[in-house]
Order: sequence, then C-alpha cells, then structure tokens
Amino acid sequence: TSSPTRIQSYLSNGRCEMPTVTPSKGTYAGSVLVSFSTPTKGARICFNINSHLVPSATEGDCVSNGDSIELSQTGALNIQAVALLDGLEDSAVLKTTITILAKAKAPSITPDDTVFTTSATLTFATATVGPSTIYYTDNEDVPTTSSLTIENGGQLIIDRPGEHTIRCIVVADGMEASDVVTRHISILERTKQPTMDPQSGHFIGNMNVKFRCSDENRGSSVSIYYTTDGKSTPSQQ
Repeated sequence: TSSPTRIQSYLSNGRCEMPTVTPSKGTYAGSVLVSFSTPTKGARICFNINSHLVPSATEGDCVSNGDSIELSQTGALNIQAVALLDGLEDSAVLKTTITILAKAKAPSITPDDTVFTTSATLTFATATVGPSTIYYTDNEDVPTTSSLTIENGGQLIIDRPGEHTIRCIVVADGMEASDVVTRHISILERTKQPTMDPQSGHFIGNMNVKFRCSDENRGSSVSIYYTTDGKSTPSQQ
C-alpha cells in the first residue's frame, strides 16, 4: 500500500500596498506640502530623501497614513517611501522626485534718500548668484518679466518733479522670483533764477536794488536770499 500523503498549507498574510505621494512630482517655488497615503488601513509610511538606502522603520522618517510634511530644502529631492504594518510584508518602494526652487535675492536700490533736488540717480543691485535680470516699474505697477529691465549695478536717472514709486524684482533661471522691493521718492522742482534791477554798475551814494522771481507756479511763496560780499553763496542760513 502507498504511504499517506502529507499535505502542508502555508498561510500568507499578504503585502502592504505601495504608498502614494501627493503631489507626486513637479517643481515648486519656496516649499511644498507633501502628503503620504496608502490603501492599507493601519499602515504607517516610512520615507527618506536623497538616500540610496531603502526606507524602513529604522531608516528614514515615518508618518501616519494620510499625514503631510513640508518640504523646503531647495534642489531636486529624490523621495523613497514604503508602507509598513505588523503582520504584512513591506510594500514595494515608491520613488519620485520633487524640485524646490531657491528664491532669488531681493534687489537693493541706493541711495536710501527719499527727497532729491531736481533729479535722482538710483543704483539697482542684487546678490543673486549667476545670471539674473532686474525688472522695474516707476508707475506703481508690480513688475513682471514684461517690465523695463536694468542690469545689476545699473543706474536709473529720474528728473521729473513730483512723487515717484519704484518697484523692482530679480528673476533668474532655475530660481523663484525675488520679493518685490518698493521705494517712494520725491523730486523737488528747481525754482527759477531770480533777476536784479539794475543788474550791475557803479553808483554814487545809496542804491535800491529790486529782486524778482518769475516763478508763477510758486506765487508769493518764493523767498530770495542774497549776499553782498561778492564771494559767499547765498543760503537760508
């Protein structure tokens, strides 16, 4: 007679389903909020960034199913993630790449003065490393890549009397545009040159000299200062 056949069954508890990362990929400015999830209920998700090791309970960081983290490290971030649950085999490894752009350095506008006589010469500069472009407006609009441009270290001369609002940004390849810098300045209008009557000559005794300023825009608010020594410059002092 034949010997009895032994039947041995093996119980397999299964495997966690591979997690997902949302957003799954892409390029973002400054930072991005990334969430981890898996259809396997009760599982936790362990992940690492820019590592050649497979993430596990002891390698990398772990979050609960559905949790989010903020990524702010600039550059290409290679993310690996696995789902883990006691009694189940670890999931397959999810691999994806998310890129965070660094922000260009905000430009500076010098000098810091806010009031100028007749004209202002403004210098624009940025500490952004690599090729970059400074865009600016002088009409209170927020600058865009369609606005006027000026080179790093370049100068802008404003000689139109009145109030002016200058705004500028820095744009560089592979970087997030800088914050907007705003400057408010005032250009004073020069008062017209006064006249004297008589203008010159030699006189005996006392002489009356009449001073006039024909600045119609200022009316009677004009004050004329003068000296009589022929050397010093008139001033309000």
